[in-house]
Amino acid sequence: MSEKNSSAGDQCGDRQRARALYELALEDISWHPETALKRFKWTKAALWKTASDLEGIGLFSRSSETPSGWIALPPQAAADNLLDTARSRMLDFYEDMTRTGVVMTDVLTQFKTIYMRQLEDHRLKVLDKQPEILATLERELLGAHSEVVLQGSGHIYTEALAPVCLSLLRRGIAVRIVVRSSTATLPQPAAKLRDLTAAGAEIRISPTLPISFALVDDSTAMFYAPPSRLTEDDAAGPRMVVAHSPLVNEVLRPVFDHYWNHSASVVFQGQKAAGRRGSGEPEPQESGPPAGAAAPAVSPAGRPRDKRQLALLRMLASGLTDQTISRHLGMHERTVRRKVAELAASLHAASRFQAGVNAAKAGWLDEDLDVAG
Repeated sequence: MSEKNSSAGDQCGDRQRARALYELALEDISWHPETALKRFKWTKAALWKTASDLEGIGLFSRSSETPSGWIALPPQAAADNLLDTARSRMLDFYEDMTRTGVVMTDVLTQFKTIYMRQLEDHRLKVLDKQPEILATLERELLGAHSEVVLQGSGHIYTEALAPVCLSLLRRGIAVRIVVRSSTATLPQPAAKLRDLTAAGAEIRISPTLPISFALVDDSTAMFYAPPSRLTEDDAAGPRMVVAHSPLVNEVLRPVFDHYWNHSASVVFQGQKAAGRRGSGEPEPQESGPPAGAAAPAVSPAGRPRDKRQLALLRMLASGLTDQTISRHLGMHERTVRRKVAELAASLHAASRFQAGVNAAKAGWLDEDLDVAG
């Protein structure tokens, strides 16, 4: 108990010292360390620690032009810097997960034949025909004992697997799904998602998802791989890798947890928070023109023409500022603002947020571009 009380007292003392030093720095920009030592009766070590703590939360910045070596920053600037840092880290994480998905596909597919030849391990299987993919998905999902999670399944698979998920829910199996925002705006998939939510499934939406997969309990993972990663035939259809491997499941689980924690919940009109269907006919809530009014068509001319433009649009949809986008893309901030304005005009959006939503609905964020970039 005494150690806890001592720790709480130290934290309180640190906050009081930080507030006192910040107030001094605001009163007198040319304050000298000796002034603080005399006024507060601190040691030099305590003064340095307090200044470093203020730097850590963005309220102090080092400066060679002041006697103290520090300059106080407004709280709003500190908050903006902290948000930019957090968004930048989130974007870096997204890029890392995308690269991880590509590398993992290479490891589990291109090197599979060598591994199979040497160890004759039949736990890994690659499927390339849609009927076989759907049948395998249904069979593996129905074998669940505790939980099934799905990420990024397209509208075809969302509709096809809905009856399987309903069967799982009736058996008391937990079902969690993250789909792309554009999938949830299509009438048929939206109706299936609504029914699943009413049956007890937890469903969230995200503007972009780097990889699509399904996890069954802690033992099985199924994920989609780009055709070019598995074969030289670019005209081939989608491939699905089935891995009866706890290790692969463990690798993909943190990816799902990240996008689950950063996705928005789906809310349907006439549906209560507990997930039960109301008396009215529920439809996804979204902003837009009133019922019966035609929404303005998105201009195809504004569609991203290369990977650089697509990256800018995805960063915009993720809520990054112009300053952060310019830093990541190596563009001048004015150039970023101009391109954002052009995208917003093409998407008939009155705000940055609406531009991200409209881009997701138009399917611009869903897949890699098929042009050079």
